[in-house]
Amino acid sequence: MERFLAAETPRALQRAAIYELAVASFRGKGEMDSQLNRVRDFFSDLEDCIGVADLQNAATLTVYAFGAYVLGQLTIEPAELRSWPGE
Repeated sequence: MERFLAAETPRALQRAAIYELAVASFRGKGEMDSQLNRVRDFFSDLEDCIGVADLQNAATLTVYAFGAYVLGQLTIEPAELRSWPGE
């Protein structure tokens, strides 16, 4: 998945890779801090990439991020979490 994050990769594929890596980190490793900058990147241009899959991934990623925050597995200010478009 990491190779899909390269600059020459289409943005839709980058966003899908970011989503998969963040979810895998949370569910598989029990942490999301290592993915925080990528998750921020995912939400940075969500309004430009709106499709059904984008909306579903945004909603799911937001739920996982809130869960990770509550479990102490994501270090982030609550205000930033609430500012994400998927919230």
